[in-house]
Amino acid sequence: MTAAAGRGAGEQATGLRVVGLGAWCDFVDQQDIRRRAAEVAPLVSPVTSREDAVPGVAPVDVARETADLRRQASFVVHEFADLSDGTRVTLHQKRGFGVSTGGVDPWPFLTRGGLMGDVLTTALPDDTAVDEHSDEHSFEWLAGLCADRSV
Repeated sequence: MTAAAGRGAGEQATGLRVVGLGAWCDFVDQQDIRRRAAEVAPLVSPVTSREDAVPGVAPVDVARETADLRRQASFVVHEFADLSDGTRVTLHQKRGFGVSTGGVDPWPFLTRGGLMGDVLTTALPDDTAVDEHSDEHSFEWLAGLCADRSV
């Protein structure tokens, strides 16, 4: 993966090479919900002034989402690059997935293999849907994220 023009394949500004790409998931818990609510709150206008609202940003209903933790499991997917010096750099955590079992506790139904499949489905593009005009996940995008992090 090349992060900057004029450098060799995989050679970065730091002299390190990206030797692997990967992804892992993390369970979204009550603290994560409260943290997201605090981050979103300043972007959401009071009901009396809807014209100041940021498009696409809605308030987080902490009580409802916390109650939903008993009926569904949500995960955020972290994509990363492993570097030649052994360090791992998180590139982004903008995607995720959820598991719902119709109101029943989902944890007895979750397996390591199932979660691995869900992470791969989330992180990798659908080969049949990707073409040169697609906005799907691309390795060029990941290379740009590496460059943004000076690797």
